[in-house]
Amino acid sequence: MSAHASRSARFRLSYVCSLQICAHFLIKPDQIRLTWVFALLFAAVAAIPIAIFTGVYVGFTAPNIAKSVERRQTDQATLIATTIDEYLQFLDASLTADAKQDAQQQVQEVPQSFKNSKSPNPVNGPRNPNSQPTAPEAPKVSRPEIVRMALLNPMGTPALSTMPVPRGVPSAFADLPTSVAAQLSAAVQARQALWSTPFISPRTGKRAMARIQPAGEFLILAEVSLDGVENIVTKTSAAANYRVLVVDAAGITVTGGGVALASPSSPSLPSSKLDLSNVIGEPNAASPKALSGRFTAGGEALVGRSQAIGTTGWSVIVAERQSVVDSFSRMTIGVIIVATLISIVAAVFAGMWLSRRAMLRVDQVIRFAGQLARGGTVRWQASRIREINLLGSYVETLANENKRREEARLEASALFTSTFRHSPVATSLRRYPTLELLDVNESWARMFDTSRAHALTNTVSPFQILSPTDAYTHINTEMAANRAVLDYPMTVRTASGRVLSVLVSCVRVVANDTDCQLTSSIDITERLQAEAARRESEARFSAIVATMTE
Repeated sequence: MSAHASRSARFRLSYVCSLQICAHFLIKPDQIRLTWVFALLFAAVAAIPIAIFTGVYVGFTAPNIAKSVERRQTDQATLIATTIDEYLQFLDASLTADAKQDAQQQVQEVPQSFKNSKSPNPVNGPRNPNSQPTAPEAPKVSRPEIVRMALLNPMGTPALSTMPVPRGVPSAFADLPTSVAAQLSAAVQARQALWSTPFISPRTGKRAMARIQPAGEFLILAEVSLDGVENIVTKTSAAANYRVLVVDAAGITVTGGGVALASPSSPSLPSSKLDLSNVIGEPNAASPKALSGRFTAGGEALVGRSQAIGTTGWSVIVAERQSVVDSFSRMTIGVIIVATLISIVAAVFAGMWLSRRAMLRVDQVIRFAGQLARGGTVRWQASRIREINLLGSYVETLANENKRREEARLEASALFTSTFRHSPVATSLRRYPTLELLDVNESWARMFDTSRAHALTNTVSPFQILSPTDAYTHINTEMAANRAVLDYPMTVRTASGRVLSVLVSCVRVVANDTDCQLTSSIDITERLQAEAARRESEARFSAIVATMTE
């Protein structure tokens, strides 16, 4: 055989031996399936590339996502301002001359002191229709301000409203002067007529309506107009993060950039109602007051109370903050988790299937090799020459292993036989539990005044137990419970009639795949006689001493 063929045979032999070791130590003793070992190995190998791909993908895309969000937020602020200005220009060009004249007259007739009045809410107490304001009249305002007044009248729906049709003239107008109420109603009706007119943005070329909803960061959920009505209620949804924008009638400006609102049902906010009086301040205030209150979960009502806002129109817009990075991260993590779980499950099933196929072939090889090693014949149609070589190598391995095992057994048997035969202690070997005598040594034959051949061929025991009478019962009970009996005293009569005192010790052993009882007997007759003589001498000496003392 060449050197290459020898190395290949040794490799196959080591491979087969490793499989045999795995099958022996994993399946048989601990009842652990080798299939699951292969399955977990496949799953671990499948999870490694997924983790590497995820890390590389997130590492390369995270900076670009952050830059994209920053650009989107900047463009959004420009889009809001541009869209509002374009829509105001559209309204300025579309309003009829009569509506403009009525709106301008309305603004001119409303005194400045009435606009900035900090007096109680009109609905909190009746207003005298004949009362005249003492402050001087307000100066004439420009046309954009007139348009804004028509767009954001005290009870009209503002440009950022989510409602397609504005609300009607409220009963609170009855407390205002007749001329002011009529002019405000005319402005509302004029704007309501223009509400459904489409508006094409010159900058973007897209169709826009009165509702301005930025794409990306904020999604408007609800809007509240503060116009002197004591309680204002609107429905909101339970979202994770809200922002409240305060818009004034003078220029549709966001006061201080907005007021952050806590998450729904936040325990840090004690009030169950949203008190809007704290956010009502002067237009274009640098830093608005903090908003006290909270939104309740489950889409319950948002309740607000307005105080002393006069005739100046205000709007509070509730918007949900939408983070592009958070949405992307949640989506990416979800996809990665699902893909990882699918790959792990697929890898587990693939590993189980492959390992079962491998174990079936290995079991077949081991079974056939065992039959061949025992000298039997097998019929096996091997699909490849590799399997035939594998079978031959394994047969050779089993044969060598059986040979070594047999040699070790014979060596151990020879050692046991030599020790048993030449031991100075009387020893006998019996089959357990029938106590059939299998072998005795020469010391045993001399002690009981018989020969080894006679003891093995004769079915009658060469000795008789004199005491105790239940010696056999006691020894059998101890052997069944503890598998051993140590130094049990007995008195026996040998075949020649001698009476001996012996100490018997028994232990269960396995000899030649047979359960046996190994019994050793030690003659203590002379020692007992010497102890008796010593005790007798001590008694005689004590009697002499007692006589001399008397």
